[in-house]
Amino acid sequence: MNGFDFYSYEKLNSRLYVIHEKIGCNCYNIFVATGSRKSVAFDAGMGFTSDLRNYIERNIAVHHPIECYLTHGDIDHIGSAVLFDSYYLNHRDYPQLKYHLNPERLFAETGKFCGNDPNIMSFIHENYVHKEDFEKNVRDINNGDTIDLGNMKFEVYKLPGHTPGSLAFFNREENYAIVGDAILTTSSFGRCKDYQESFDAY
Repeated sequence: MNGFDFYSYEKLNSRLYVIHEKIGCNCYNIFVATGSRKSVAFDAGMGFTSDLRNYIERNIAVHHPIECYLTHGDIDHIGSAVLFDSYYLNHRDYPQLKYHLNPERLFAETGKFCGNDPNIMSFIHENYVHKEDFEKNVRDINNGDTIDLGNMKFEVYKLPGHTPGSLAFFNREENYAIVGDAILTTSSFGRCKDYQESFDAY
């Protein structure tokens, strides 16, 4: 636990949860699916504190390996990925990782979100997730791959546009998908040429 209550969660169905990582008016969603063989987190928030995995284990009661699958490589999706047993990102987002992994960028973004509250900033400087080994240990995941949790599966689909390596994770049996920022109701800040790739693929 931390004194700023960055995390809250909701149970969406018997095997799917969403964790909200919130600071100021900004909220980052981390989805957790619990299978019979393993559990997975889809995305990993900003990484304000190294408590995310412990929070999942305390509140969602998983007792087996927890992997992390990233919809894309932006700063607000990869922050706590290194806390998990393994973590996966499409290789097309690797070239921008140094920018998104930079702690100074984390502090600058956080300052904007919390109005540079000195107590929050001090806490985050002392407790943020250190990601120096991210690039060394990240594993590639690609269009057409399958994530098998034992009693549920997710199909992996490329969905470039927001970033070149954006992915969607589709649970066909329960008919839902985790899409990150690839599909937004306002704007995904994307690039038309990459959206065209999605259209051509499907």
